[in-house]
Order: sequence, then structure tokens, then C-alpha cells
Amino acid sequence: MKRQSVVCIIGTGRHVGKTTVLIKILKEMKRRKLNVGTIKHIGSHSTFDFKDKDTGKHIQAGSTVTLALTSSEIVTIRRDLSVTLEVAVSQMPKELDYILVEGFRQSKYPKIIVVNSESEYPREVQGDTIAVVINQREIRKGGKTAKAERFSDRTLVDTIEDYFSSSMVA
Repeated sequence: MKRQSVVCIIGTGRHVGKTTVLIKILKEMKRRKLNVGTIKHIGSHSTFDFKDKDTGKHIQAGSTVTLALTSSEIVTIRRDLSVTLEVAVSQMPKELDYILVEGFRQSKYPKIIVVNSESEYPREVQGDTIAVVINQREIRKGGKTAKAERFSDRTLVDTIEDYFSSSMVA
């Protein structure tokens, strides 16, 4: 069975560019013909507002899972008190090469940390850190003393692919 590679894109706060970096990674991976899915953390108490729609009536009546369909999309709404990132990853199609996750800093999955400036650089880069992106201008693979490389979508995706190809061998 194919092993999916999951990457969390996290930041030092709000408005540091997590979504922008994720979109750049996603577009470059798609350019490389990789099959990629995404998961977005939207907060611990957020819900989708379907209350005045028939879909909401299904949910309010107690449906465990509701699929909302258009001619080109399927939206799955699953109410579960034990929703975790691991559950979400397990629900993703198995044919994906990568799953890009925005958020979930405490997860077990490897991370790309996005910061606005050098002063926000994490004190200690954990072993599960693939790279740190500084102001979308530099990429560092490792601690603060690691050599900075010029940021590009290609360099970042190369770094991700290198990380997973070396960790699958180990």
C-alpha cells in the first residue's frame, strides 16, 4: 500500500503567510503532476452554517454523515466529537501523494514553519521540521545557523520531496 506523505504548514501566529505558502506548494506539486489533497484547521468551535438550508436540516435531524453534491463537487459533513487530524487524514483518498495541512502545530506530522521575520525564528527547530520559511524570501532546513536559501516554490517542494524520500529509506 502506498504511504501518504503529510505536511503541516504552521506559523508563529495569524497573518504570517501560511495559506500563501500552502498554495505555492500545492501549485508546484500540481505542476509536477503530483496528486495532492488539503486539510484546513478552522478552529475548535467553528461549524459550517447550513441552518437555513436543507443540508442543515439533515444535520440537525441527526445525520451522522451528510454529503452535499453539485454537478462538480462533493462536500462531506461528518459530526463527530472525536475529530482529530489523524481521523481526517484517514478519510482522505489513498491515491494522494501528499496531504498538505494548514495548522495543527501539535500534530505528529512533519512541519514547515512560516515566520514573518528572522526575529520570529523558532528557538529550537524540532526533528520533525522540514524547513522554516522566512518572509517568503528564505528557506532554512535546520536550526538558526543553517544556511539560508532563496525562497522559491520549486526549492520548497524539492525540500519536501527530499525529506520524504530520505525518511522512507531510513
